[in-house]
Amino acid sequence: MCKGFGCCLLKYTCRQICLFTIGISNGISVGAVFAFSAVLFFQLENDNSFVLNEKQSHMIEHIPLVLMIPAALFSGTIVEKIGRKATLLLLDVVAFISWLLVFLGENYGMIIVARCLIGIYVGAFYPTFITFIGEVTTPKYRSVLLTAIPLGSTHGFFACAIAGEFFHWKIVAAIFALCSLYNIAILLHFKESYVTHLDCNKIETAREAFAWFRGYDDAAKEEFNELLAHKYADPTTSFTQVIRMYTSKAFLLPLSISILVFFTVQCTRILAMQLYTLRIITTFNNSEVFVCYVVIGINSLSTIGMIVSMILIKIFSVRVMLIFSGYIVGILLLALGGVMYLSLHFIDPIYQIISIILLVVITLLHWIGLYPLSAVVCGEMFPQTTRTAGISISAFTSFLFSFVYLEVVPLLFASIGPYWTLVLFGHCAIIGTVVTHKLLSETKNKTLLDINNMISMNQ
Repeated sequence: MCKGFGCCLLKYTCRQICLFTIGISNGISVGAVFAFSAVLFFQLENDNSFVLNEKQSHMIEHIPLVLMIPAALFSGTIVEKIGRKATLLLLDVVAFISWLLVFLGENYGMIIVARCLIGIYVGAFYPTFITFIGEVTTPKYRSVLLTAIPLGSTHGFFACAIAGEFFHWKIVAAIFALCSLYNIAILLHFKESYVTHLDCNKIETAREAFAWFRGYDDAAKEEFNELLAHKYADPTTSFTQVIRMYTSKAFLLPLSISILVFFTVQCTRILAMQLYTLRIITTFNNSEVFVCYVVIGINSLSTIGMIVSMILIKIFSVRVMLIFSGYIVGILLLALGGVMYLSLHFIDPIYQIISIILLVVITLLHWIGLYPLSAVVCGEMFPQTTRTAGISISAFTSFLFSFVYLEVVPLLFASIGPYWTLVLFGHCAIIGTVVTHKLLSETKNKTLLDINNMISMNQ
């Protein structure tokens, strides 16, 4: 026990900060997965460690994206079987082994096995960490801490790309393996989530775990007692009760909102759009250096956007920020489509300037609102009894949307043209935001039980 309130507050704050660093560190590893294949292919062209044909290169690049989808779906089952913390530890061990295999890799076989493992890690870690953070953090800090993985993945992507410019690809892999070792070391000092203990009917152990994360004050004790009363008020024992639970509004409404938000996020995703939009912009300046500076400049705004997002979350509600950014980004995508249409028919440098400005604003708003807040919505909305299943299904749809998006965007640009593609995504973003505006309730400073009760009362 602490000797004073200040000592207790400092201890609990440090634990929250450590949780945030775990999210950042794993997010960095996740982001590096998407950039590492480019680093590997570029360096292999020069050092000839081993030769990859086109099919092998395609497999190395895309196999993680494919395996993320089923890994996210089945992560909930693993979490329920062995617990939140144990699953996170297992996944960080998998990540370490995968980066180690890359470091030791001397042929295609070792690299493809490593990429398969890292894909499973990314797909399963995202929903597991969101589940864990949503349960063990206080309502005051929960929204900020849930943005850790999006923030880390942004930095991981660029850290991997930059590291690849200065170090051999094996050294790059070793660097990210160290991130996994750090995560394992920190997680070993954390307790298991109280929900895992409650599921095993270990009431006193759950009470101790809850207090370890949230404190011993009266508010924490009252919240735990409410959780306890809610869990045993209507125990789920029969098949009929399970069916009723998964067909209730308390489960289907949060699931619908999460899927809709992830769909809107993909519609406003700018990475692929930038690559194809820059083809139009380079009509006026086809210098590779110019294009490189534009890409780096626009994407560096993601860091600024994420920092601004964490500040604004403490001032405004998640609902307000999500809806505002969704509407504005949707409208700006329509505007960007119009500017690109004009640029194809009227050669004028002014369209280049306007296109870059619109890309900058869209990037900022995407990183301030839609992308980081999608994790917050997913981590807050589901009731305790169906949280792992709901978050796993939501993450599954997110990775599925991402895979489909990356495959569809090039086809749309080639078939209907870049401006109509942007107009299409702009309309989808606006429609998705309108429906989200209608369905999403306010969750600021509410406990997970309060949010669950609020949804249930509106049935």
